[in-house]
Amino acid sequence: MEGVDDDRWTQVFTTKRGRPVRADFHLTVSEPLRRRVWEQEVIGTPFERVLDEAITEVTLEPADGGTQVTIAQRQKLRGYSRTGGFMLRRATKSKLKRRWRAWIASASEASGEALEHALKDDRSG
Repeated sequence: MEGVDDDRWTQVFTTKRGRPVRADFHLTVSEPLRRRVWEQEVIGTPFERVLDEAITEVTLEPADGGTQVTIAQRQKLRGYSRTGGFMLRRATKSKLKRRWRAWIASASEASGEALEHALKDDRSG
C-alpha cells in the first residue's frame, strides 16, 4: 500500500514475472459502522484494457445479536474481455473469501471493534 489518504490509496501488486503493477482506488461512500464503497480507477491504466469499472462495497447490519457483513464487488468487463466473465467471477469469489477469512480471524482475536477497524483500514479493492 502506498499513497494512502483519507479517500484515496494505491495498492501495488506483483505479476508472476515480478513486475509491479499499481492499482489506484478512491472512496465513494463512507457511512461509519454501516457501509463503505470504493472504486478502482481504471482509465489510463493497464486495467483499462479489460475493465470499464470495478467497485467494492462492504455493509454491516445488525442481525440476531451479531453483525451481518456483506461484501460485494461489481466489475464491468470491457470489449473482448467480456467473454471471460466466468473466470473473473471465480477469481473475485476467491479473493472475497480470503478477505472475509482474514476479517473473521481479526474479529475473533480482539472484538467486534476489530472488524470495524478492518473495514475502515482495508483499502485494497
